[in-house]
Amino acid sequence: MATHSYNSILKLGDGVEGGTSGWPSDETDPSTGDPTSGFTTIKEVQDFDGPTLSAGDQEVTAHGQDEAVQQFIMGLKDYGEVSFDINYDPGDSTHDGTNGLLADWKNRVNFRDFVVVPASDTGDYSHCIFFQGYVKGFETSNPVAGVQTASVTIKVTGTIVLP
Repeated sequence: MATHSYNSILKLGDGVEGGTSGWPSDETDPSTGDPTSGFTTIKEVQDFDGPTLSAGDQEVTAHGQDEAVQQFIMGLKDYGEVSFDINYDPGDSTHDGTNGLLADWKNRVNFRDFVVVPASDTGDYSHCIFFQGYVKGFETSNPVAGVQTASVTIKVTGTIVLP
């Protein structure tokens, strides 16, 4: 059965270089049991994609096999990227160049904690995707008539917790 995706949200961790309170390896907020309590919702997020899960191939073909066929095993995992568009507000603390996504890019922050809370989450947080990444791209658009937007790309690196 398909799951509705409206009202899914993307959140930014409160600590750079890892260490966000509530990260799944930490104790959750004892007052709420919410592992996302140390995260702030990124404002004005439109559609978002990712993370994209893939793996490299490692050839393990050996001499003396019964058939002349290449054999492979799964190589290193790559969690890819998370990309999304925002209605860009340079004054918003999750967007700005002081504390937000743009600041992470400017300051070369390599590990920021993020969480995707899907609309299908029932409040037990078992459907959330927790990951670390860095702002790889931040492209603004400034139309003559319309809304100022930005396309953001997060390269997933390090720890990821899948449902």
